[in-house]
Amino acid sequence: MARRVPRSTALAKMQEAHVLVITSIYDLTSTVLVEALAAGLPVLCPDHCGFADAITTECGIKVPAASSHELIAGLRDGILRLNNEATRSQLALAPLGKVQHSAGI
Repeated sequence: MARRVPRSTALAKMQEAHVLVITSIYDLTSTVLVEALAAGLPVLCPDHCGFADAITTECGIKVPAASSHELIAGLRDGILRLNNEATRSQLALAPLGKVQHSAGI
């Protein structure tokens, strides 16, 4: 049985995070993706469905998902790349800039 977490709790946890990693190959695109970008989190996700259109090289890393081995290797490589603070910070700036531009800030 899935445990539901209140939205406010999930958003508070995102404020403590450095990156959002989406490992599901069954999600088409989830709301958590939009929430993460609004929070300034770079996204590491499979390059398929809606993620392929929503995530750009400016705000995240998409990994091939044609096979489980390819996805696992891509996620591993993406995590290693995001372990570099300069890379992670650069990817975090793009979603924040987009949010600020949309809000007229």
